[in-house]
Amino acid sequence: MSEIKTVEGFTLEDIVKAVMEILRPEEIEELEESEKVPEIAVKSYKAFADYPDVLRAKHVKAILDISEAKTYEVLNSKKCPSFTIGKRKVVRKEAFIQYLIDNENQDLID
Repeated sequence: MSEIKTVEGFTLEDIVKAVMEILRPEEIEELEESEKVPEIAVKSYKAFADYPDVLRAKHVKAILDISEAKTYEVLNSKKCPSFTIGKRKVVRKEAFIQYLIDNENQDLID
């Protein structure tokens, strides 16, 4: 396993958790089932722990604050531990966190 990298004493996971804690929860349950969820609804998770155990593309998009196209580039990258369920690309939350840690200061796209 690779060494956990830090920025001024904080791990990437600590930074992501801190950012996610400042975001307000909104009416996410109503929007979860819709195909196109407004970005603000996805960003309404209060903490990273509140995200589901299996992240969908819209969650990754919100976490990384990138475009939909870039999100799919990341999820389709050989580096990313994502997989397909039906037509949806998903990634386990724990695997995604480790992927971010392992690829800190690197391009996430092959």
